[in-house]
Amino acid sequence: MNKIYKFAALLSVCLMAFAGCSPEELSTDQFVEDQVSFLGMGPNPVLRGGELRFMGSNLEKITEVRIPGVEPITDITQPDSLKGRVSEIRVIVTKDGPEIGKVVLVDAEGNEYTSESELTYLEPIVISELSPAAVSPGDVLTIKGDYLTYMQEVIFSENVKVSVKEFKKHTRYEIQVVVPVEARTGLVALGDIDELNSEDKTLVPNIIYSEKELTVTQPEVTKMEAPRYKVGETVTITGKNFQYVASVKLPGKDVTDFKVNDNNTVITFALPAEAQDGEAYLVAKSKVEVLAGKYVTVAPTEVAVAPKPVKAGAVLTVSGKDLDVITTVSLPNSGDLEKFELKDGNITFTVPAEAQEGDVVLKMANGKEVKAAYTLVKPVVTEYSVNPAAAGSPIKFTGTDLDLVVSVTFGGDLVAEVKEPAATEFEISVPTTAENGKLLFNLANGTAVEGEELKVNKPVACYITELPGEDQEINGGQVLVLPVENGARLTKVLINDEEVGFLLNESDLYITIPKLAKAGTKLVLVSDNGSVEYTIDCIPATEIKTVIWAGQSTVTWSGGAVTDLSWGKYDWSAVQPGTILTAHFVVDDANPVLRFGNGSWACLPSDKALEGADGDGNVPITGMTSLSITLTEADLEILKNEGGLVVCGTGYTISKIVLTVKVSMETTIWDKGCIIGNWDGCQDLAWGGFDWTTVSAGQTLTFYCEPSEAAAGGWYCLSLRVGNDWKALNGVPGQYDNPVEVKVELTEEMLTHLQTENGLVMTGSNCVVTKITIE
Repeated sequence: MNKIYKFAALLSVCLMAFAGCSPEELSTDQFVEDQVSFLGMGPNPVLRGGELRFMGSNLEKITEVRIPGVEPITDITQPDSLKGRVSEIRVIVTKDGPEIGKVVLVDAEGNEYTSESELTYLEPIVISELSPAAVSPGDVLTIKGDYLTYMQEVIFSENVKVSVKEFKKHTRYEIQVVVPVEARTGLVALGDIDELNSEDKTLVPNIIYSEKELTVTQPEVTKMEAPRYKVGETVTITGKNFQYVASVKLPGKDVTDFKVNDNNTVITFALPAEAQDGEAYLVAKSKVEVLAGKYVTVAPTEVAVAPKPVKAGAVLTVSGKDLDVITTVSLPNSGDLEKFELKDGNITFTVPAEAQEGDVVLKMANGKEVKAAYTLVKPVVTEYSVNPAAAGSPIKFTGTDLDLVVSVTFGGDLVAEVKEPAATEFEISVPTTAENGKLLFNLANGTAVEGEELKVNKPVACYITELPGEDQEINGGQVLVLPVENGARLTKVLINDEEVGFLLNESDLYITIPKLAKAGTKLVLVSDNGSVEYTIDCIPATEIKTVIWAGQSTVTWSGGAVTDLSWGKYDWSAVQPGTILTAHFVVDDANPVLRFGNGSWACLPSDKALEGADGDGNVPITGMTSLSITLTEADLEILKNEGGLVVCGTGYTISKIVLTVKVSMETTIWDKGCIIGNWDGCQDLAWGGFDWTTVSAGQTLTFYCEPSEAAAGGWYCLSLRVGNDWKALNGVPGQYDNPVEVKVELTEEMLTHLQTENGLVMTGSNCVVTKITIE
């Protein structure tokens, strides 16, 4: 009887096929996709009255099992996880009558599938009595019968196992075990393998079931009640056997933090915020669920809002009952608010600028929500300062709540931004290309208030009909093309008050943009009957590139060097120190090198100083596409006096040689020089000595400094102050120690300080300031 049968060995082999072994590993896949296959059965021998398992494919189609000597068995069970291509079914072998022989499985269509081996039997192990027939977890259950010494585990309903190691008594006629807390009502089974402790998990036990169910005590509920089913309120459940409760199951939340009284007849817990309306269940440690009752959670009522309407940016108050259950507040077009306050039973919050009219939605943690309608204050425009208005001229709007307006849409769908509007008025310029039409006063929440029609008088002078878009780059040194009207009247074009060249071709105006034009550039079209001014953002050309040679030359030591820039073929006297010389090339072999040389091919000083250059000035260029040097006075003297430039080396094909001049936007505003001794000062840029309204935030001042003779190679410093009482300039350190170049990026705060406190004073100790620039 203690013999172990390895039916699971068959299962293991079959699973290998299912796992996708290659034909070389297993040539025959024993499983099929959509038809029945019968691969094996076990255990064999099987106990009379015990469980018999069948392995194969799509066995859910089997409707009866035929065992010799008994009526066909139709009471077939199957685990949900073992259906389809890899499947298993189970039956209980009749105690009386089964004979040795092959077993036949029959499907619903009458097809028969016969086992290859015969089924044999073990004499029946008998379960004659369960005592007591009704137990509670922790009680001792006595199982009576015969040949029970062969059984190694007790299996309660839902596969709750007790190992032989835990048996209280184990004889031929009797087994005693303590009923585990996970046990529930159902048949009791015995197995001949201790599955909880078996090292070989492929073994399948012989299992025999009791004829009668064992009744296992579970929690019982009499009633569930609470003063109100409100978040945090105490819920009370009365009944009995509550020592077996593992949790309280609520829709949306399981409660494990509960209290049970000494008699195990009362459970209390606080209703969690996430609990939704519905039914509550006690979940026993056996996983049995017992209905405790139904409930509906408390939600806010009598909800109202004030003021009505409310202005964006103002505080809205929501009143009502039970608002303390609210966890989230949301508004149309604004989403969930990051911040709101519950005080004295009311909810208050600031209405965001982007919020639109509609419902305030109050949400509970359990998903419930209540709503209250609210309206918004809208701006009212009562007066246009002019109508008609000249294109490009200012117009003032008067009314109420105009501080809500962020932009105005003019005729032609031209939008003008409004900066810092007051509640009663604001002023903007009419776009030069605006058309007649009703105005839209746009709010931050995406809505708009319609105003009266504005008639627009176009300039009689030349004007631009469409300005460049925000995504268009206007580069210094290039030609800008603009569409214009009244072009015949144009006499000149000014950029930053300097006259520039232009060309008019019908309605297209071609303007040459200065190389150093930058953001905020002033553009003025001057006509014989007036002028129109614009502001455009330009990108300064801080680098000027000149291609001095282009072609295709494969360079080797035996030929191909570029000599077209040597021996009088290029005027190197026009090149200034600081100019960058760049050769562009494609590498041809494994060890390419390049040399910038003079007319006799000897390397230039800057070439020899390049990283990796050898003693002859040969620079490795593996993996590179260009090589540059910055020409010094020494380099240029050689180029002018020793035969010009030769680019030589080996292993590459050169395509062009470029000179790059970097254009500095740095402008000197003072270069008189001053010696600052012992905290005396230079006031040349104070008290009207310099107009600080001509500079703007974002520009950088650079102070060029050196020590005075009095410093004698030791410490010196510079301190920046304002004219009034020599107070420290806002936003800079108290002093700069041992400065050479002091750079100060101007802020609005600094400029206000300089403009209102009478300019800049330089002081310090033993410091010479040679010049000051702005960029």
